[in-house]
Amino acid sequence: MSSEPYLDHQVYLHPAFSPHQLSASILAGESYHPSDPTPSTSALAPAVGSDFRPTSRRGSNVSGLERERESKVDISLTLARLNFGIDEVTRQLKAEITTHHTSLLSLSSTTTHLSTSLTQVRHGLTQVSLSLERLRLKIRVPHQTLQTSVTRLSHLQKAQDVLRRTHRFILVARRLELQIGEMISTADEEEKAEGEGRKERAMNKAAISIAEMESLLAYPLKPSAEEQETASTEERPIPLTAINQVTRYLPVLQISKETLVSEMENQVFKGLSKLNQPILASALQTAFNLGLLPSLVSSLLGDLTEAVESRIKKTFDPSQLAKEAGLKEVAPSDTSGYKYRSSGNASGKNEPTPQNAQLWANALWARMSNLIEDMVECCIKVYILEKVLKVKKDPASGVAFLDEAMKVLDNKPSYTFWTTLARTLETQSKEAARSSGFIQQTLSAGYPRLLRLFHQFFAKISVLTDTVYTQNQQSPETVLLLRSLSTFENQYLTRSTGRVNEVVSNAFAGGIRSPPGANEGLAIARVITNELDSAKFDPLLLRSVARNVGVALGGFRSRMDNLLITDNAAYTMTGTSETSAQVLNAQLTSALYHCHSAVGKIEGEYNERVMNLLRPSILELEKLYKKHTADLLGAIRREFSNTLGRLHRVDYADGAKEADGSMMSMGGASSPYMKDLQERMSFVRTRILAPYNVGPLKKEWTVELVRYIIQTFVLHASIVSPLGESGKLRLTSDMTELEFSLGTFLLAASGNDRRNALKIQDIGEAYLCLRAFRPFLFLETCLLSDPARTVHLPALVVSHHILVRSPLSLPHQQHGWSEGEYVRWVEAHTEPEAWALVQKGVAQAVNNKNQPGDDEGSGLADVEQAIDAVLREARAQLGL
Repeated sequence: MSSEPYLDHQVYLHPAFSPHQLSASILAGESYHPSDPTPSTSALAPAVGSDFRPTSRRGSNVSGLERERESKVDISLTLARLNFGIDEVTRQLKAEITTHHTSLLSLSSTTTHLSTSLTQVRHGLTQVSLSLERLRLKIRVPHQTLQTSVTRLSHLQKAQDVLRRTHRFILVARRLELQIGEMISTADEEEKAEGEGRKERAMNKAAISIAEMESLLAYPLKPSAEEQETASTEERPIPLTAINQVTRYLPVLQISKETLVSEMENQVFKGLSKLNQPILASALQTAFNLGLLPSLVSSLLGDLTEAVESRIKKTFDPSQLAKEAGLKEVAPSDTSGYKYRSSGNASGKNEPTPQNAQLWANALWARMSNLIEDMVECCIKVYILEKVLKVKKDPASGVAFLDEAMKVLDNKPSYTFWTTLARTLETQSKEAARSSGFIQQTLSAGYPRLLRLFHQFFAKISVLTDTVYTQNQQSPETVLLLRSLSTFENQYLTRSTGRVNEVVSNAFAGGIRSPPGANEGLAIARVITNELDSAKFDPLLLRSVARNVGVALGGFRSRMDNLLITDNAAYTMTGTSETSAQVLNAQLTSALYHCHSAVGKIEGEYNERVMNLLRPSILELEKLYKKHTADLLGAIRREFSNTLGRLHRVDYADGAKEADGSMMSMGGASSPYMKDLQERMSFVRTRILAPYNVGPLKKEWTVELVRYIIQTFVLHASIVSPLGESGKLRLTSDMTELEFSLGTFLLAASGNDRRNALKIQDIGEAYLCLRAFRPFLFLETCLLSDPARTVHLPALVVSHHILVRSPLSLPHQQHGWSEGEYVRWVEAHTEPEAWALVQKGVAQAVNNKNQPGDDEGSGLADVEQAIDAVLREARAQLGL
């Protein structure tokens, strides 16, 4: 036994515990386990002996007796040893009991307590077993009964469903036979405005019946792979095809569907060919009922686009053109596209000769006309189809047919048609242009005629479609289609641009020795207007031509700008003859003017989008020649101003004498400055302005120069100081001579147009000012500020004359300027600024000379008041 003070009591609680086996284990010196078999009697083996064998009673020999005696001795010894062992065990047990009696007593108490607990647990387990049995009787048995009933009910429902669907299938099949018979026996009725005929209604009913029968055959839907694996054989749906009564009607269903589909397709073709929307809508309704609407629409659209593609390929096929033109039959071209032909091959069978070129051209244009007709037919059919699809809805479900068709279509039918048409036209036109020089030459040279054919196409389809192609509005579809003809358009535009560039180059062919003039400018404008007029009928072509024309005009303007001379030689007025630079600039300006004038007349003929392409170049031409003429007129004005400035070299005071010492009189010779002015005017008229062939623009220049001369003369005359009575008479004589010279100047500028000849009265306010200045010189000083006496005279001129008659200095005298410098300052500033300068100078002069009790000071105040009144009236008229 273990030497531990406490023993494991679990050994004694084991259900297989045996005290005898425990004792035997202790005697044998082995550990005891309740599950071990009975210990061996190895302790008794030495006592008994290994060679002990029981002897038979029959043995009576001596050796048997000896063995018996020996065995008795051994038994006695063994028993003695056994007794000794028992005593020893007893002693050890007592010692162990004495040593571990406390533990044994504790184990005994624990065992007793556990026995009570185990009894209670055993009782509880017994109750649980009884409860489980009662639950089994209450749940499992009814559940098994219910499951059996549910399975039986499911089978009954399946059978009922199969019977219901079978009954419905047979009923619909019999009805279908009647509907198909009615559809076949009913003659086609003429379409009525209010709806469909009997045949169409019968077709729709038959389609509904076929769709219902197919849905009954397809129900229940085919299960998925996972459902087939998980579902048992009994749970799988029963197809109607397993019913003999149903299978007998399947051939009837197939034949009826084929008949109905065939009749439906005939109705679709009939509706499209006759553009009959009710018939087409009825046929599409039949297709929708059959579930074939998406595939039918896709097939129809494919057939229409394929027909157009085929017709386009045949139209642009040179071999087909050769056959139609009456030539020998040639090998058909490859359907995948036209292969490149060398120039030698192109001049063979598939190219015309000079003798039959016109025949070929007529055949090509006839084929293009037929192509347009085919395109119109297909386009209208596509739009009719799309319109019916868009409007038509299923009466039962409310589903729009277009939405149903879009399940298999990428885009709307009209979009697909236009993109296919444009793509095919672009591809085939490029191939035809590359393979046939004749087609390329004919269609590019006659591109306007080709465009007119497409205009006919747009006009014909616009009745039934929403396509618009006008000067102000173009539908995206039309633009897309015309862009597909870019091959021929680009070649036409190249020729058009070449014609414009050619006439521009010819204008500069003579170089600086023979620069372009008015005739060249008109020639350029004429070619440009012709090109624009040729493309006027088509807005897209017109914009392309206008864009190229704008570029050509820009190049023409740049070359003209390079030729124009802007140095002093172009604006000098010295000498008696014009310079070569002035003659050159006159030629170039005339060319620019006539080109601008002729091209500018198209302003109201084209829409704003076209003019936006042309207007910048046209304005650049005008800006260029006006810049040059402005500089030239500025030089002429400076020359006239300098000449009129010599007026102040003449002494206009009382008692002034002529150069020979005689008294100056009104009837004396002309003033020197006036003679110089007349010579300068004659020089400008005959030498400077004469080379300019600018039409009415020259009259405008002349009027402007005359107006400037009068204004400058009056301004200079208003500051003449001192001015006496005889000086006034001399100045009046100069004004008379000036008026006569200006009249001659104007008349010469009119040329041969005597009916519309310019007169000095046409100058307007400037001439009235000159006429009013003559009597103004002889007015009393007190009347100078009277507005009624100075109606047409500027306020500055009146103020100047008041100062001339007063002791005050004139503005230029106060600032130390010369008369010419002061006149140039007045021309460079506005009237209010000049008035302010005069008024300020007068105020300062009056303040400087005004002394108390001085009579002269009171007279200066009157001058200041008169000038203030004149300037106040002038400001009031301007609203200042």
